[in-house]
Amino acid sequence: MKSRSNPTLNELEALRAHISRLATLPESAAPIISAYLDLGEGGEFLLSRLRGWASSARATMTPAERILFDESRREVERVVAGTWADEIRSVAVFCRNGEDPLLLVIPFSVEMELHFDVGSLPSIFPLVQLKDRFHRFVVVISTDEASRIFEVTLGAVSEALLTQRPELGERLGREWGRERYHQRKRESDQKLFRDQVSIIAELMSKNGCNHLILAGNPRHVAGLREALPKHIGTRLVGELFKTPPG
Repeated sequence: MKSRSNPTLNELEALRAHISRLATLPESAAPIISAYLDLGEGGEFLLSRLRGWASSARATMTPAERILFDESRREVERVVAGTWADEIRSVAVFCRNGEDPLLLVIPFSVEMELHFDVGSLPSIFPLVQLKDRFHRFVVVISTDEASRIFEVTLGAVSEALLTQRPELGERLGREWGRERYHQRKRESDQKLFRDQVSIIAELMSKNGCNHLILAGNPRHVAGLREALPKHIGTRLVGELFKTPPG
């Protein structure tokens, strides 16, 4: 089974163009098939599901519609039987035959739920749903005192979390020497980074966030960046630095 990955910004631009094209597609008497294929399910399973759905769908059509529908179904079957690169997780196919033919094949690096539809216009709602996944961010603002972690969805903050570091400065000189203080501070930093990574990973896994922005003290931003596991580090899209007052 192929593992899940995240949409890229290039995919977002292409997706917007495809949605616009499909939304303005002229209606036709010929049926158009909209097929969303999860490639992780395997070709034989997809073909079986496609043919089972097609058998039920064509029963409601006129003889002329069935001829065009069957031609489109065979086009979709050829897509299912095709060979795809490992990074391609799913494919959307829109196919119509007749006077105004269309064959649009859109590969994605994310999984999509298996779905078939037929009508006079394409079914684009799953594409609109997928587009929303490009707009989910985790923003981390890290300072000497604490780290604030926000989930930002379509520009609105939907959840804010706080990780607080233990107070160390007041113990310098009173209980600890400088060397021990710096050692404990490094340990405190590492624990804070681990706590941050744990929260970030949970937000991304649970809520489908796919972009990460780090902000705040440059030292803490750099430390957190180094602590990120590879699968989260690849989602880092920006860093904003604010140098603390000297």
